[in-house]
Amino acid sequence: MFYFDIVKFLFFYLFLTMLSQMALSFSGITSFHVSEATFIDSNDSSVLFRKSFFTQSLYLLVAIIFFYFTKNFYSKSWDKYFLTGAAFLSLYGLYEFVYFLFTHQNGDFISNRMFDGSHSGSLVQWFTIESFVVQRVKSLTGEPSMFALTIIPFFYYAFYTKRYKLSMLFGLAAVLTFSSTAYLGLAIFFVAKIIKFYKNIILLYCASLLCMILGLIVGFEKIWKIIYDAVFKKILTDSQSTVIRSFNFGRHMDFYSNLPFFNKLFGVGFGTVRSTDLFSTLLINVGIVGLIIFTFLFLYPVFKLKTLNNEIRAIKLSLIFVYIAMMIAVPEFSYLSSWLFLGVSYYYIKEAKASLLSTHLFCYFQANSYSSRYITSVLRF
Repeated sequence: MFYFDIVKFLFFYLFLTMLSQMALSFSGITSFHVSEATFIDSNDSSVLFRKSFFTQSLYLLVAIIFFYFTKNFYSKSWDKYFLTGAAFLSLYGLYEFVYFLFTHQNGDFISNRMFDGSHSGSLVQWFTIESFVVQRVKSLTGEPSMFALTIIPFFYYAFYTKRYKLSMLFGLAAVLTFSSTAYLGLAIFFVAKIIKFYKNIILLYCASLLCMILGLIVGFEKIWKIIYDAVFKKILTDSQSTVIRSFNFGRHMDFYSNLPFFNKLFGVGFGTVRSTDLFSTLLINVGIVGLIIFTFLFLYPVFKLKTLNNEIRAIKLSLIFVYIAMMIAVPEFSYLSSWLFLGVSYYYIKEAKASLLSTHLFCYFQANSYSSRYITSVLRF
């Protein structure tokens, strides 16, 4: 089944790619202008089958193999391994945070990714609280928002599986990213808890009391300033992050609107452009069809799975968060943590189908057994 899934994916992926390249070949487009969009390989002057298509497809293929491997072979014994990995990632990020706190220098001694041979693939970003400067937690990921995309699903999973110490570690690391992506994930978590408030009323009272005590100790004005600078300032003001994201989104949507009809459907080829959001990135690269397939892939388990236990609840929340975060802010399609939780969700769907089938077969054979016994008794009579 694992190999069948891989072959099935490759067939549809290559089929959609050929449709996009055929549409491009008949469109009359002879070149792409670098100023029109953010191309992954701006030095490539070709239109059909650009070099970035092959390199980015390798990233996607690794993610897909991992997804199908998880779907077919996942077991609960995996949990301790991926939670240990997430714990190391968080502890390393907190180490960087503390190291900068005392030395005002970057303490990262592991990351060695370089792009174009000149700049690091792991950015160091700071956050200023009045005159106090701290390093935003990003650990071994590229930047704080990418770390938030990675760690928030593990925070959900650790909390709902009652690994509260780990969930506190993941939550602390997420908060110290000072990233709106992390706060989006925490907001989704609290909304889910509020919806179930009648089952967790004591927890809500304790959380409210803790917030009140924290506010009295630190000061409500300082807490509000931190929250405003980390979240609302990016949305309500012309911060650099907001300006860049808005500019890139508008530019890529203009590029998409000028594409021929069939390229709007199937895109210009996977891995061609990379915006600061996955929505416009997917529209250009794989078109409306590709965007619909990606959306269905991530949101189908949310509606299909019945929330029978806390693990499934955590997985559904994780998929909602990952989808929203990638679409609006973090266009990282190849992070294996996202595909891990997606694979686990499809594993549970597969198990539910197998359980339903075995139930139907049992009822069928039981009914036939009763029928044969009745016929035999009648004949004997």
